[in-house]
Amino acid sequence: MMLLMLVSLSTLSQYPTTKKIKGEQVVIMTVKQAEGINNKFEQLEDSIIGLNNQLNGCETSLNFTQNKLENTETDLIVTQDSLEKTHNLYTVEVKRQDKLEFINRRERLRINIGLIFIGFVWVYGVISSK
Repeated sequence: MMLLMLVSLSTLSQYPTTKKIKGEQVVIMTVKQAEGINNKFEQLEDSIIGLNNQLNGCETSLNFTQNKLENTETDLIVTQDSLEKTHNLYTVEVKRQDKLEFINRRERLRINIGLIFIGFVWVYGVISSK
């Protein structure tokens, strides 16, 4: 009987083991081993949940950054358009100022020529009247 008990105990210490029951391969293990496996699965599930939360946070951060980048690109396009319009307005204004300056110089020249002509006419009139 003692020998049978020793053989029985020695086979119990070799768990987990597999056996065929009704044509199916099954695993036989101790409750402690099953609890250890369950605990490991729970830990892994908690890790997966934590990693998924981190991933969601990264995706949210990435979406925020992409939106910020798109807004910055839009702002740059608007700024570039505004700069081009300002440059065009400046160019038109410079041309207008140059034209006005030319017209002013021409008018001053005409006035000076007119004054000189009036001076000659006056001098000629004074000389002729003597």
